[in-house]
Amino acid sequence: MKISIVIPVYNVEEYIEGCLQSVAAQTYEGEMECIVVDDCTPDGSCAVVEHFLEDYKGNVQFKFIHHEVNGGLSAARNTGICNATGDYILFLDSDDEITPNAVKLLAEPLKERNYDFVIGDYEVDGSDYPFSPLLLPHGVTLEGREIFSAMASLQWYMMAWNKLCNLSFLRANNLYFKEGLLNEDNLWSFCLANSAGSMHVVKRVTYKYKVRGSSIMGKINSYKAAEAFSIIASEAYEWSRKRGLLYRKDVWGVVAHYRAYALECCFFPSSLKERKRRFLLFRDRLCIDVREARKNGRLKFLKLKEVYNSVSPVAGFWLLQICRALKMGKKRKMLLPFKE
Repeated sequence: MKISIVIPVYNVEEYIEGCLQSVAAQTYEGEMECIVVDDCTPDGSCAVVEHFLEDYKGNVQFKFIHHEVNGGLSAARNTGICNATGDYILFLDSDDEITPNAVKLLAEPLKERNYDFVIGDYEVDGSDYPFSPLLLPHGVTLEGREIFSAMASLQWYMMAWNKLCNLSFLRANNLYFKEGLLNEDNLWSFCLANSAGSMHVVKRVTYKYKVRGSSIMGKINSYKAAEAFSIIASEAYEWSRKRGLLYRKDVWGVVAHYRAYALECCFFPSSLKERKRRFLLFRDRLCIDVREARKNGRLKFLKLKEVYNSVSPVAGFWLLQICRALKMGKKRKMLLPFKE
């Protein structure tokens, strides 16, 4: 069985060699290829990669692909999907590393069955922030709707890396990454969980997630988060609606969470003017068909705060302002801290 590893490269001159060395150190005895995608990085990352490849004498087949224009992380991963020739594919961020036995551990269950994807555990280096854990036990297999339900209840993480995915399955289900989107892993994993028929859990650390800097979380801008999650909410809403999945309780809950999260980001600034600007800018992405949702049992009664979907944008803004002031809308815990 051939395994493809995809590494996007952009501004990682200090870290890319360690990432490549972790791939070269794999103990997996099957065929492996590593697709390194230069996304027009402006630093010396390419020189580091080229120097590494010149000296490398191992069994991993390295391919170095160069983008003509910068497309972002999603575009680089999509290039990897399009150029991969393996049976299974693994995404690895260029400032992270995989453990020496990562591919061997993740591929071991595939000797018995061709799962749509196998997920491993990970460790975090450089941050005290509580990242999403893998709560499912070692060796468990989930089927069909169990996969999404487990994701919706936060039993497995949304990040795209450290999941060994069946390449034919990804291509057949058009599971590419939406380009130009921040937090693209949320949307991709949403679609993955709704499409997969089987997943297997390897509760062993196979990935080293390295947080660079003292606090990357403090750098998150609430405007960019509002923009990203309004797109994610809209895309997830339409994707699941077209497939007849939207009004399943677990799917609706995740879509509703993305919508509420985007709205929280819109109303995060202290400036009333900025709140209004954001709401009017992103409102159309967050509108839902209230009548259809109510008909399908997802709104048992017409929630006052959802009326903003049916009134004028300005009226909708003030309605939400009043609801927030009176705490009429259900409180949702913010997942990440923001700055204005």
